[in-house]
Amino acid sequence: MRNKQYIQSKKVFWRQYNNGAVAINHETNEIILLNNSGAALFSFLIYSRTIQQVVKFLKDSFDVRANVARADTHEFLSSLILKGFIKTAGKITNSIREAKNLQISKTNGDDSKKKYEVMRWAARNLIPISVQIELTHHCNLHCIHCYLSKKDSENVPNLLLLEKLFHQLRNAGTLFLTLTGGEPLQYSNLVNALDIAVLQCGFSTTIFTNGTIMRKDWKDIISKYSLKEIHVSLYSLHSDIHDKITGVQGSQRLTLNFIKQLLDTGIRVVIKSPLFRQTIEEAPSLLEYAKELGAEWFGGPLITPRDDGDMFPTTMRATRKQIISYFQKTEDLFSIKGDIFQDVFGSTSDSPLACLALSNSYFIDVNGDLYPCSQVRRKIGNVFKNQFEKLWHESLMLERIREVRMNDLKKCSKCKIITYCSRCPGLADLEGGGIFDLSPFDCLLAQCRKEAEKQRN
Repeated sequence: MRNKQYIQSKKVFWRQYNNGAVAINHETNEIILLNNSGAALFSFLIYSRTIQQVVKFLKDSFDVRANVARADTHEFLSSLILKGFIKTAGKITNSIREAKNLQISKTNGDDSKKKYEVMRWAARNLIPISVQIELTHHCNLHCIHCYLSKKDSENVPNLLLLEKLFHQLRNAGTLFLTLTGGEPLQYSNLVNALDIAVLQCGFSTTIFTNGTIMRKDWKDIISKYSLKEIHVSLYSLHSDIHDKITGVQGSQRLTLNFIKQLLDTGIRVVIKSPLFRQTIEEAPSLLEYAKELGAEWFGGPLITPRDDGDMFPTTMRATRKQIISYFQKTEDLFSIKGDIFQDVFGSTSDSPLACLALSNSYFIDVNGDLYPCSQVRRKIGNVFKNQFEKLWHESLMLERIREVRMNDLKKCSKCKIITYCSRCPGLADLEGGGIFDLSPFDCLLAQCRKEAEKQRN
């Protein structure tokens, strides 16, 4: 170990903050949270270093004894090599012990819980760690449930404005970038945007797509930009049902071919399936199909209103009976939500935020308008006309929203089944009595989860 060179792995994306760092390995999809000393050492390994250089850096930077610096450096490097965040030509044979001063997040369990730990940490520190950006409203499909009310908009982000924005977001601490639409693959400057987002700004980048546009250069794009994952919408395994939902005959065939070709490149593919009244019974089959292909699957009975409040898409939601059956047959992906409600700030004695995402995530549309998220359609300002960090930290509306705790939501805080709830303030705003009121559909989902658990037992 002594004479070897150590350096960050190429497929690792990360950000350093005032009180730590977050890093994600795109090869394994593992995410870690580092404290200040760990973050400093990880930053030092941007370039190849010997063990002697690393020990000296740690000793000089944090005023620790040489023996402590050697022990902690060894443990830190060993652990990160095993996790794939640091690479070396040799193998580490020494056992892994807990480092005393270079702390790696100790969260155990699945990737979802690790990600939620990071998102809680970002929320506590008001770090805008995740953004979703619309590149276009143009789309080659005509999905009956689409949340966009104005799909004929000609507006697309100017590349120069987008470049300026990306650098602002990087400096503000954003790490996770999701490109969406419309259909983002129809954005004419997509490759140039990826050049800026990934190569210049180091965003961990995901693309949402309908999977009907297959580029000949996909393999080169995926290799060059080391995309985190690509999410593809698949509504049914029956082509007639899928095509009826998209409004384009033959769209399912294109999507299935797209998924298989993507998987051949080695990229992580997530198949997303909003479950309608006519498709919810397919949930186990869709999950099994994804597993057989080697893809991940995410689905659920939530069908949202349009961004202008049009409730038509909600008429296609599954019935109460269907939803209960779905929760009985399929693992509820929101089963860990109760932990978040009780432990946003790391202590069950704290009254948690009414919405975690409003303190760590945000949404930007094609016009540069900034929103708390894609569901909370309350404009904060325009990022093409104002500095993002000023809007993020000085918005009175955001300040008001972030101050609200669960105890302030009088109806929700007294609810006996709150631990079953995945309340969304955006849905409450769109189809309830306002952002601080009940979300009727989330109430229904909570009731269905409780009933499904009762029937399961």
